[in-house]
Amino acid sequence: MPPPLALILCIGFVVFVLRLNRELFPDVSAARWIPTLWLISVSSKPLGYWLGSQNVDPESGTPWDRRLMIVLLVILIWILARRGRAWLDAMKSNPALAALLAFMLLSTTWSPYLFVSFRRWVSEILVVLSGLLIATEKDPRRAIECVLRQAYIIMIPVSWLLIKYYPQFGVTYHPQAGSPMWVGVANQKNGLARIAAFATFVLIWGFIRRWRSPGTKIFRYRRLMDLLLLILSLRLLKGSPTFSATSVAMVAIGLLLVAGLMVWGRDRQLTRERILTVVVVLVIIYGVSAPLLGKLPAGDISSALGRDSTLTGRSAIWGYLVPLALSRPILGHGWVGFWTKETRESFYFFPAHNGYLETILATGFVGLLFIGVFMISSCRKALRELRTDYVWGVLWVCWLIMVLLHNVTESSLPNLANSLIGPLIWFTLNGSRGDQGGSSAGAESLE
Repeated sequence: MPPPLALILCIGFVVFVLRLNRELFPDVSAARWIPTLWLISVSSKPLGYWLGSQNVDPESGTPWDRRLMIVLLVILIWILARRGRAWLDAMKSNPALAALLAFMLLSTTWSPYLFVSFRRWVSEILVVLSGLLIATEKDPRRAIECVLRQAYIIMIPVSWLLIKYYPQFGVTYHPQAGSPMWVGVANQKNGLARIAAFATFVLIWGFIRRWRSPGTKIFRYRRLMDLLLLILSLRLLKGSPTFSATSVAMVAIGLLLVAGLMVWGRDRQLTRERILTVVVVLVIIYGVSAPLLGKLPAGDISSALGRDSTLTGRSAIWGYLVPLALSRPILGHGWVGFWTKETRESFYFFPAHNGYLETILATGFVGLLFIGVFMISSCRKALRELRTDYVWGVLWVCWLIMVLLHNVTESSLPNLANSLIGPLIWFTLNGSRGDQGGSSAGAESLE
């Protein structure tokens, strides 16, 4: 098929599925496109790359990316100002998140690059403002689901298009082995795997939600389109010729957890909530222990994932970085204060491939404590959500645990402005604040 024809068909498919998606969420305002654009921008290559910029600053991107962030920031503030002060309730009900943001801002003061650190902190605020915008929607749950689906509806088909018909954009090559790696709209292989993994998870969760709501009206092409998107997501997750073992393991565990919670149902609620809280704490402890020990604690499962015992070189990376992290264990090197341009040039790797180690490098064990408190707070809110909309609460709990597991061998912490932590913040800002339509709203989202 000629690439121009494939491009036209891809655009037509995306527009068609977006239209179906819009009909599913008639009560969600057009402002949903602001968090959608934000989610796509942090998941994909820099905007300047698509516009032909050859030089991308690893610390600040390109001028086009900065302009986009400024535009989104201004629009978010403008919309929130017009919608009154309702969004304040969401922020007031999340003191752990407010404390984390405040500490991140404070930590910029001991960063060696104060201005760069502060600018990056401002970019982190965008995810919070997006969550507050969602909080002003008629039903925030449906708004979050709509945004997630919109982003994946665009990124999954476009990634496939780039890989198959525009490989100069969608395929890169391993720097040592020279083998091709699928990247799609993302910057690198693991980025595409994260998109595919969470798209797979959200789509399967949607199938489960419909299954638990028998008799719900389904649009004529909805099931077929979701199935096609799921097949594309699974194929992208598999990759070629290599795949991201972390993302595959993460989505597998997430789906097993969904199945377990669905089978467990609403019985033994108090016991279940205690167990899930303990699981979150144990995963955090497990993630912190991995780089300190130089291996995965409690047994090496790397061979089961098709990887060597060094976790594809992660053990060596951790060996380099742990002494540097422990040289400033309390407060770290400051927000965005470690991975400077000079630091990146002096090492052969980036990043630390462990979000907990990244957090200690940036903000020390104090910053890790703030993030841990936020994660536990989010978990407790998610468990309360199980009482009002069980299936939605399952999505939230599983997303949280998948994020924590991802950070054992990859890095999405301590940054908030990424495709994994961002939606988690949206869940947290908009959870357990009244009925918000309760389970009936969840059922209506399928009509």
